[in-house]
Amino acid sequence: MWYHCAALTRTVVRSALLAVVGLVLTAAPALAQTTPNPVVKPIPKAPPPWTYYMAILTVALAGLVVIMLVIGYLVQAPGFRRGQRSGAS
Repeated sequence: MWYHCAALTRTVVRSALLAVVGLVLTAAPALAQTTPNPVVKPIPKAPPPWTYYMAILTVALAGLVVIMLVIGYLVQAPGFRRGQRSGAS
């Protein structure tokens, strides 16, 4: 029983050490960032390309299709009918 506890402790310590090393190595490049010079004027943004608008249209159409599918399911599902249809099985 004590062996499993010691092995678990070694595993936890090793994982914690690797996590700290990983954080230090990935945080080092963040210190190399420079602050922008306030004297330099920013470049004006270009208008978005037509593909941007087509992506928005595609997402809107996909949402409309999902809504129509849900409504179609609710109309046809037997559990959501208010009354019994005659001749329907």
